Amino acid sequence: MSPAAPLDSLTLLAVFHALPSAYLLLSPEYIIEEVSNGYLAETQTERAQLLGCYLFDAFPDNPQAQQAHGVRNLRASLERVLATGLPHQMDLQHYDVPDSQQPGQFLERYWLPTNTPIFDAEGRISHLLHRVVNVTEQQQAQAQLGESQRREQAAQAHANQLVRATIDSSMAIIQVFDAVRDEAGRIVDFRWTLVNKQAAAQYNTDLVGQRLLALNPGVVATGIFARFVQVVENGQPQVYEQEYRHEQYNGWFEQSVVRLGDGVVSTTTDITDRKRAEEALRAAHARTVDILESTTDAFYALDADFNFTYVNQRAARLWGRDRDELLGCHYWTEFPAAVGSESYSLHYQVQQTGQPAQYEIVSPRLGTWIDVSIYPGTAGSLSVFFRDITARKNSEEALRRSEERLRQAFSIETVGVIFFDSAGRIHAANQAFQRLSGYVPAAFPQGHVHWDALTPPEFLAMTRQAQQELLAHGQSTPYEQQCQRPDGTRWWGLFAGKRLSEEEYVAFVLDITERKQATSQLQAFNEQLQRANTDLDNFIYTASHDLRAPIANIEGLLLALQRELPATAYVDQVPTVLGLMQDAVDRFSRTIGHLTDISRLQQEYGQPATPVQVAPVVHEVLLDLAPLITQTDAQVTITIPEQVWLTISEKNLRSVVYNLLSNALKYRHPNRTPQIRISCQPKGSYQVLAVQDNGLGLDLTQGDAKVFGMFQRLHTHVEGTGIGLYMVKKMLENIGGRIEVQSQPGEGTTFHAYFPVL
Repeated sequence: MSPAAPLDSLTLLAVFHALPSAYLLLSPEYIIEEVSNGYLAETQTERAQLLGCYLFDAFPDNPQAQQAHGVRNLRASLERVLATGLPHQMDLQHYDVPDSQQPGQFLERYWLPTNTPIFDAEGRISHLLHRVVNVTEQQQAQAQLGESQRREQAAQAHANQLVRATIDSSMAIIQVFDAVRDEAGRIVDFRWTLVNKQAAAQYNTDLVGQRLLALNPGVVATGIFARFVQVVENGQPQVYEQEYRHEQYNGWFEQSVVRLGDGVVSTTTDITDRKRAEEALRAAHARTVDILESTTDAFYALDADFNFTYVNQRAARLWGRDRDELLGCHYWTEFPAAVGSESYSLHYQVQQTGQPAQYEIVSPRLGTWIDVSIYPGTAGSLSVFFRDITARKNSEEALRRSEERLRQAFSIETVGVIFFDSAGRIHAANQAFQRLSGYVPAAFPQGHVHWDALTPPEFLAMTRQAQQELLAHGQSTPYEQQCQRPDGTRWWGLFAGKRLSEEEYVAFVLDITERKQATSQLQAFNEQLQRANTDLDNFIYTASHDLRAPIANIEGLLLALQRELPATAYVDQVPTVLGLMQDAVDRFSRTIGHLTDISRLQQEYGQPATPVQVAPVVHEVLLDLAPLITQTDAQVTITIPEQVWLTISEKNLRSVVYNLLSNALKYRHPNRTPQIRISCQPKGSYQVLAVQDNGLGLDLTQGDAKVFGMFQRLHTHVEGTGIGLYMVKKMLENIGGRIEVQSQPGEGTTFHAYFPVL
């Protein structure tokens, strides 16, 4: 087999281009001499833009990736290869590449680079082979995985905190146990795995990891241990009350037990006090039976079938019956008129629910108001007390009507109401005033609140004057004053008083603190704004004044240069450069003039304006623009009545009209004759001057800041400074007006200048 013919340079170049990996062929000076197709694909570049380029000019560091040092690290590796003549495989590198689609932006990239020397026939390094493997997706996936794991760990930690906070906030003892089993799998004990603060306080030791029977052997004798085992084995929760007098506990508790894995969660609540109360209630009931005959209330007792088992003498007298004849008789048979009544229903309700009931009703037998209390007994029995309350109900009705009137006055949530005596002691206040003053409700009836305590020293004279007016005339003129709370904070109130009697007065208070604060803040803001405007005016004036002399000197030097240059010097680009210099000086002079105009506008703010007749000013401006109107064949239509006057200085009105009309002419459409309409008509509290054209129109998507901004221009094909509309806007705002614009690109524009009617 004959040896293969050597490959020519073009073939080798094609092979290099087609290499599946990303390669760069560099000169020892780091000039890019060849690029593989794989490298172009990975870096989203073109071969033509890389060949012949300095490596680090083509691939600079991303200034936004402060922690990445791709250029530094790669340069160090290449220098190492040049120095040692040995290949060098670099560690993972964060080296972003420029984004060809977004100049100035970079694409995030992570690489595994390898740099290899290439030697010539004499053993010298003639080239460097730079190979990279793009591992960006793997790095991003790893970063996302790490972030996901971090969020998961944070969520788990938060969940654990919530669980801990929840169980620790409970007043009950919460304990979690794991079952301890022997080799046969039988449960022989339980081990604590989690407890809340209440449980830890009960035992005063670290419970986690300890065994139940070691600390509480009494749970076996009381059957608690057996219940725990049952819950684990059958999964059925248990709730029970238990008396426990072992180890550290001596009393009653209520315990609920549920299975959790191979263990239980128990929630224990101490009910010793409740049990003692129940016992005391039973003893009290026994004593009550002994004194039933001595009570002034009527009383009777019924069994589960509503048969009388007891009737005291008071009940028998009210009913006009012999109590011995009633014993053993059926209640509803003896008093059939009560069947189906509210009392009838409540008797059955108490018997069925076991809950006491108390109600007031007009007795159909007695014809008077009675108060009835029904208590459940054992085995469906009932104990019933009742008494005549007719006199009390009459008094209550009168009191209710009086309290309703007072409640309605007191229930106003937005107005404070206070009652006080002639000495200034406030003895009652509604909730609105309590919130305002910071005093607790109990302070008022105790006489702890006095007008002088509410009033700061600087307002005492005003308060005394209002009280004297109240004593003399029976009411006081509304007045504003500041008040102080017990904690020293202050609030503003609007007060008005009225005399109710010789010794009692009422005052109504409206909280105006926010209004006062807003007024104070507005005043401070206005003062700050005024200072800022003054500083701005001074700056503009100083800048425009200080720049006039230098620009005049430059202009003088330029004129002197033009005079001194011989005629032979005006060759090539010299006349053009001199013209450009003169244009630059002229533009700078105009800018200084505009700054002076802006300063003047700021100084005019708040100055009185005078009425100006509109029509003559418009005609004068048209005369000034007559050459441009003739040149463009513009057709101008004026619809302004002679009697229309606007309140603004005449020179400012002339400037507004001139700017709007000259813009309509300058920015005309090249394919049609300019049509300009000028009108003025009232609209609400304004006179609106409108200038409409059929010119180029404006792109209003850029906002008013672009249309009316200083030195802002939407059309640049016509000479201008971008100051005219800004000055128009400021002139109108200085008199309390505004300017609005409506426009469609290619169709035309309408400006509406709003002049306030004073």
